[in-house]
Amino acid sequence: MQRRDFLVSLPALIAGAAARPVSAQTRPQEGIRYPLGLQLFTLTGRDGLMTWERYSTAIETAKKIGYQSIELAGLWGYKPDVIRKRAEQVSLHIPSLHMGFDQMIEFMAPGETSVVNAQDAVYTPLGIVQIARINVPIARDLGCEWGVIASSGVSNFKSIDNILRLCDAFDQSYQVARQGGIRLAYHMHAIDFVPVQGRMPFELMLEHTDPGVQYQLDVCWAQDGGAKPADLINRYAGRIVSFHLKDLDKEKKVATPGDGVVDFVAIHEAARKIENPIFFVERDGVNGRDPVVEATRAYQYLHGLGWGHD
Repeated sequence: MQRRDFLVSLPALIAGAAARPVSAQTRPQEGIRYPLGLQLFTLTGRDGLMTWERYSTAIETAKKIGYQSIELAGLWGYKPDVIRKRAEQVSLHIPSLHMGFDQMIEFMAPGETSVVNAQDAVYTPLGIVQIARINVPIARDLGCEWGVIASSGVSNFKSIDNILRLCDAFDQSYQVARQGGIRLAYHMHAIDFVPVQGRMPFELMLEHTDPGVQYQLDVCWAQDGGAKPADLINRYAGRIVSFHLKDLDKEKKVATPGDGVVDFVAIHEAARKIENPIFFVERDGVNGRDPVVEATRAYQYLHGLGWGHD
């Protein structure tokens, strides 16, 4: 589908994304409303040729759905100033960049569909510091306040000693970010909440990283790892700065917000403890569903809970 045809059909796609009503009993109290952004990976994915038309259209589509900002997960070879200009044209801010996505894609073998091997190769302690060195200037040129270490390899969680080496890499990356004029966060996955030698990796990270290192909580992966997202926020609000909002269904598969078991009302309530929390819908693995429809359904559902435009 060409860009013009896609944008013409967008209103119909949005109309077809049935909004799920939110009962008065489940609405958050006191009318607090948080801005809502979209992780652009939701619309672009990582498969196929990433032409500028496809990338540019995804930015415009995010705005048309109603999102107020975008977070990037890879520039696909396009210059930061070009992407920033395109976002500004449609009045979208880019508060953060997921750092390491482009490098991970480069490490995927031909025909490989899982990112596990590439993550393990790229997100070593030394690799994480190098990712910061490469991407901090890019994040700054995009106008971002935050550079987010997007993942970590499975090998980093084999032992407590490995986790401590990971913490040291975060601290080094934090200094790189400070010198580059931005702030640093780390995006957590399910593995961060699975005990290693009797300790939760996330708690070890909090203990052994500089207080300036902040964290991006993916509520789906936290739920998948056995943690309750709202409980994590209540306990660690001082170190959590941003969120990925997606759901987890009863079969423990990624789902669109409102289709699973994650308690978004409790998350909304707990987030009051965080000063200016940043929220992005992120819906990976749509499994044949239209990503625009799923991004729209997510916005409509979360809007009813106190996210997005008034």
